[in-house]
Amino acid sequence: MRNSVLGTVLAGFLFAASPALATIMANLETPENMQDVSGITLIRGTAFSTNPETPVTVILRVNGTDITGNVLPCCSPRADVQAANPGAPLNTGFSTQINYGIFDPATLNSIGVRITAPNEQDVVIDRQVMVAKPGNAEFLSNFILGANANIAIDVNDIVIGGAQVISSGGAATTTNLRVSYVINSQSLVITQAFDGTNAALFNPVQAIFTSRCVSCHSGPSPLAGQDLSAGNSWKNIVAVRSGEDPSRPRVSPGDDDRSYLYQKIIPGGNIAPGTSRMPLNCGAGYGGNCLSQSDISTIEQWINDGARRPQ
Repeated sequence: MRNSVLGTVLAGFLFAASPALATIMANLETPENMQDVSGITLIRGTAFSTNPETPVTVILRVNGTDITGNVLPCCSPRADVQAANPGAPLNTGFSTQINYGIFDPATLNSIGVRITAPNEQDVVIDRQVMVAKPGNAEFLSNFILGANANIAIDVNDIVIGGAQVISSGGAATTTNLRVSYVINSQSLVITQAFDGTNAALFNPVQAIFTSRCVSCHSGPSPLAGQDLSAGNSWKNIVAVRSGEDPSRPRVSPGDDDRSYLYQKIIPGGNIAPGTSRMPLNCGAGYGGNCLSQSDISTIEQWINDGARRPQ
């Protein structure tokens, strides 16, 4: 019995004297999960072992796969991390630049890191991202907002219609863009790009404008300053503030919910108080002067495709 008690006491002493297993503490600060990304930006974060003597290694991951040999520089001083984690080393920051233009937006799903340290459990952080790639270019040699471009505010976004982007190879492309301010990178980021033209979708829209709208919305003084005549309509509506609700564009590329023109033609649309559904005399008591569901769907499809120019 005495030997048994002595063995138990010794075992408890040895357990208490053994150092706790070290672990990796890590945070990927950019990108955040479900973040819109574009251009050249930083992947950055912090990592350290709870054993201050143990170095950590940070490896880039793309679509859930380690990029062998792509080790991120680590570790730079982060006094804020040390202050928030007593006992942490000062050097915990890692970062590297990445050009999202080298990726295919259709196939890039996630960006992440794997953090390793000798004799410790790896930490893997993957973040879903959505890539915008104007002109489908790895690098742009020029970005032009000329007389043919429109710019409007859409809540906290900037929408741009008819920008010209030129790739490093020299090819010019017309594009409609959505731009947002991203807090974690402290910069404006292109979140959506709708490149090129689409006459196949726009021409049927123009046919609706011509048959149902231009009696009021054309000429030297179009109603509400909105000229929907052929050759003028795109410039008058895409990324142009609505007169009835200046917080919304008449057409917000890629977003029918935020397109005031679309809201004006649908039943129960979100329009300014005291205003009416269009076309004129559409609604109860007017004999059904509204656009057909087919016409509404035609306009909706064009907007959600990015409201691209006809040529």
